[in-house]
Amino acid sequence: MIDSDVENPNSNIILGAPKIEDDGNTIKKQVFQYIPRIDEELCTKCGKCSAVCRMHAIFHVKTNYPILMENLCSGCKLCERVCPEAAIKSNSKMIGETIYKEKIKSGNNGSLDLLLGVLKIGQVRAANVVEELFELTEELVEKNNYDYIVLDQPPGAHCDVEFGLKNSDFAVAVTEPTPFGAHDLKRILDLAKILDKDVYVVLNRYNLADYTEKIMDIVEKYGSPLLGKIPLDQKIMESYAQGIPFLEYQDVPDGNESKKAIEHIAAEVKDIADEYKGGEQ
Repeated sequence: MIDSDVENPNSNIILGAPKIEDDGNTIKKQVFQYIPRIDEELCTKCGKCSAVCRMHAIFHVKTNYPILMENLCSGCKLCERVCPEAAIKSNSKMIGETIYKEKIKSGNNGSLDLLLGVLKIGQVRAANVVEELFELTEELVEKNNYDYIVLDQPPGAHCDVEFGLKNSDFAVAVTEPTPFGAHDLKRILDLAKILDKDVYVVLNRYNLADYTEKIMDIVEKYGSPLLGKIPLDQKIMESYAQGIPFLEYQDVPDGNESKKAIEHIAAEVKDIADEYKGGEQ
């Protein structure tokens, strides 16, 4: 399982492993971002670096040295490439880390490997951490014969989500019956259409508000199958708060609607994944 929601990784908590200890089965790796360093002894104050910076991270006033606004820098290195005096040097800063944990207990039937990215507090550029996650994923796939790879994505349809969707066989979009849920669902379905990816929909907290009909209109319009509906359930919130996987939560009564819905959705997702594996996709 890969948790690419690097600003708020929580898959380990949901799996009942709130603290990932440094042991023989844990590998942590720091992630760095390129940051330009301006050598004022070589700089002629021409301003070309500022002119080409699409993120406006380099502020320049004529007759003055350029000033770097570090948090705006995307690390593209274009400023270094265009500098006629080679006055911009390579530098870097640590912006986060990846954590790989082997054999986290998953239910009563086995275990899984967890790979998650963590963006350092105060940093704003998540792309480098996400890219590092996928590079490590390729290495792990070659090393291990995984049955399935599940990617937990952040909400929205920004570039990090696009990167993950592009590297997936299919997607399961989890939405809720609210205007915000409908808006985000349409965005991810539009993105999936551009990338030619199949998307299946899960309606979470379906009894939260009287907006289900609008969600179903979107599902029908885009032709994305609805895998199931999960109700708003106090027991789900309790298990989440305690870091206990919901299907293992002891206080869930037999016949619980949420439990049956989640088990059904899981079986559907597994069947879809098996179809892709059978088709060698």
